[in-house]
Amino acid sequence: PDLEHIINSLTSNFTKFELKEMTHLKSTYSKHMFRILKQYKHTGYVKIKIDDFRERLDIPNSYRMTHINQK
Repeated sequence: PDLEHIINSLTSNFTKFELKEMTHLKSTYSKHMFRILKQYKHTGYVKIKIDDFRERLDIPNSYRMTHINQK
């Protein structure tokens, strides 16, 4: 009972999405991108630097931009 308020408001600081939506995605990159885009669905866009983009998607440094575009 003392922690009920914490458990009941736990979802307020997280991005929510349907499990069904996530399980239909095949690649790790698409799942990472899906999470990022869901965070910004209310603004309608996200603008990040390429280095941050690479980090968020766990893209190896050895990948050139052409590799990213292919994937």
